[in-house]
Amino acid sequence: MAMSFFIVEDLILWFSLCCWEWALKSMNSLHMEKVTFAASTMNIIKAIHKPTEWPLILSHIAPLLVLGSGKQDWFVLFEPTQNAILELFLLQKV
Repeated sequence: MAMSFFIVEDLILWFSLCCWEWALKSMNSLHMEKVTFAASTMNIIKAIHKPTEWPLILSHIAPLLVLGSGKQDWFVLFEPTQNAILELFLLQKV
């Protein structure tokens, strides 16, 4: 059971990172200068703000840091969700 939990957690992190990368690439390719990203992935937000404190996922967030570098008017905010539908769905499948 514990092993399944870690697999689900890894999948959720991977999916979240893919979403983050897609969002940053999209805003970059559209040449958007003023953007506020709101997400419920607190660990990724913390890692973006202080990457040296998150060495285990640093290699995964490096593309995000590169995409966001030099974007002074790009902001990241935490926005909690009321329903974690994806997480619940994945946990039910385990």
